[in-house]
Amino acid sequence: MDSKDNHTTHKVLKNSLFLLMSRGLSIFITLAVVAIVARYIGVELFGLFAVVVAISMTLRPLADFGFDRIICREISRNQVDADLYLNTTIIVRIVFSFILIFIVGMLLYNFSTWGHDTNIAIMLAIITELIMSMGATNLSVIRAFERMEFELLTNTIHKVTSLIFIFTIIVFDLGFIGIFYARLAASVVYLFISIMCLHGRFVKLSKRFSFEFVKFIIKESYPLALFSLLFTLIFKVDIFFLNWLGNKVDVALFESPHRLIMQMQVFAMAISTALFPVLSRSAVEDSKSSLQKYYRSTYKFLLIIGILVSSLLFLGGKPLITMVFGDPFKEASISLRILSPIIVFLFLTSLQNFFLTATGRQIKNTISISVSLIINIVLDILLIPNYGFIGASIATLISYFSILIVNSYFIADYGIKLNLGADFYKVIMAGVIMSFTVFLNTRNDFVTLLLRMSIGLTSYIFLISKLKILSNNEIEIAKGFIFRRVKKKVLIEELD
Repeated sequence: MDSKDNHTTHKVLKNSLFLLMSRGLSIFITLAVVAIVARYIGVELFGLFAVVVAISMTLRPLADFGFDRIICREISRNQVDADLYLNTTIIVRIVFSFILIFIVGMLLYNFSTWGHDTNIAIMLAIITELIMSMGATNLSVIRAFERMEFELLTNTIHKVTSLIFIFTIIVFDLGFIGIFYARLAASVVYLFISIMCLHGRFVKLSKRFSFEFVKFIIKESYPLALFSLLFTLIFKVDIFFLNWLGNKVDVALFESPHRLIMQMQVFAMAISTALFPVLSRSAVEDSKSSLQKYYRSTYKFLLIIGILVSSLLFLGGKPLITMVFGDPFKEASISLRILSPIIVFLFLTSLQNFFLTATGRQIKNTISISVSLIINIVLDILLIPNYGFIGASIATLISYFSILIVNSYFIADYGIKLNLGADFYKVIMAGVIMSFTVFLNTRNDFVTLLLRMSIGLTSYIFLISKLKILSNNEIEIAKGFIFRRVKKKVLIEELD
């Protein structure tokens, strides 16, 4: 028995559980906040809200610069100099943030054609993202120590605080601009809690700073910074083009289901994030066999979960949209159906992105996202003028699929083989059969949604079991993940 691999498996599963709990709570509260905001300000103002948030999220990578993954990777390899890495990174990020705020402020003051309130909302949204990214840096250090329970704690407090602040804004009817003040206040809480979790437990306060590490981390991070910028753009470019070639209602009808779908990817991010330190160490040890085993088994689990979630959203359709966002958003159900397969692509590309970064090939992520962004822009220009939010949905679906294809080529070129065989097609078949429950309809949207979800979920689990897509060992690992235990007889090697 290889106790090292058994310990690694247990740690990855335990940390994945903490991250899944954190992300699951984030999904629930984020969707609650989005639904509350959408119902409070209406379809057209929600379109403007989406545009403002898209601007702030697009600019965040310019200050973030991809530092989080690099510092997590380096500390997972060398924890002795963790304080040096953290202090240096924080100082660089603060400098980048102030420069960005100054530039944006000058641009808005001199060139903005928006109203005063919209300009203030943009600045508040940008500052919120910068504060959140600073807190994320602290959590990335904790992640390197593989203690994800602190991320659960931080995210729980932040999300609950966000919900309370948003409710306060609505109760006192402080309007559109008040929502951004609430988001800013919640981000300050997030930063404070992340600092409290990090300092003293994992990294002691020190004055260590290294210009050499500044040069190193910028050199290592710039491909990730470019990737993060392009990745954010791929999520938000449709909003900009809809705002330009369509109208605010088109933006709202696209962004409401798109925001719902984007929240779902946190499940994959939780698993991939927990695996990232392990992949980083395996890459340093030049253990390609271990890399392949971790990648293959995780890919298979993400494929199964991704198709399940995608099919559930497809089944949800109009009943789900109207229950979450309200009747004025019912046309967004068309976009939800078109976009639902994106879940599968996001789940798998999440793993691929972390794998390429762990193996020091992060520039490949930038190439794949660049290809996807070009495809998205071209399709947006061709489709949005005639088809509005439906055209944007089709463009997004195709562009996200292209990321998966290009990344798959890069990973295969590295020498990693999936060897999933017939299991791949069995999972897809199970998802397609499950989706036929979309034809179940009643006069009550809630009953319709409940019937579709329950019958679809039951049929999917039954097919996965009967088609024997998971081996006995893989089922044991799944049980260990759910119940926070892994039997000692279950080893990573047995997954092949």
